[in-house]
Amino acid sequence: MCQICLNPAGEKSCCCFNLSIGLLVIAAYFGLAGGLDIYQAKQTVPYEETQFIGGIVNASIGGYICLCVLLGFLKLGILAYILTFGAFFVTLINGLYKLVTFIIQWVNWGKGMSDGTIEFQTVMITSSITQLLTVMVILGFANFFWSAACVYKAGGNGCEFKSYREIESRADAKKSDDAV
Repeated sequence: MCQICLNPAGEKSCCCFNLSIGLLVIAAYFGLAGGLDIYQAKQTVPYEETQFIGGIVNASIGGYICLCVLLGFLKLGILAYILTFGAFFVTLINGLYKLVTFIIQWVNWGKGMSDGTIEFQTVMITSSITQLLTVMVILGFANFFWSAACVYKAGGNGCEFKSYREIESRADAKKSDDAV
């Protein structure tokens, strides 16, 4: 189901004119979460390398999604489709990484707090919140990436109020008119 227009996926997919804008908002979130992860990793004592790497990955995903939107807006069809579909998989893998990192961090922090080598820090709470929020965003907007990929493949740019089926039929009609 599309997170913006609430149309179910499948046959019709999304007919929301805000796909590109929505993807840009998601990209901005990933950039912000990545920057926050990098900041929090540097504030944590001891330094959290897994969170720092996760922050770089999040910021990179934000840039990658912006590239997908740009290619879709330029109506580069199959290339935008492939990269947006790739963004779908990259974000799912990132979600799994975030869950594993979350568990590993709390195990390490728990061991450190029990043996007295680490004191409780507020960054532990804020880090956990951003990681869990990112996982929820990834799972909540998975269909959004799929809808955008289908629209880009059909030749749309994500800014029109048409489903990808309508865009495909318009492109087919244009091809048949050009052939005559």
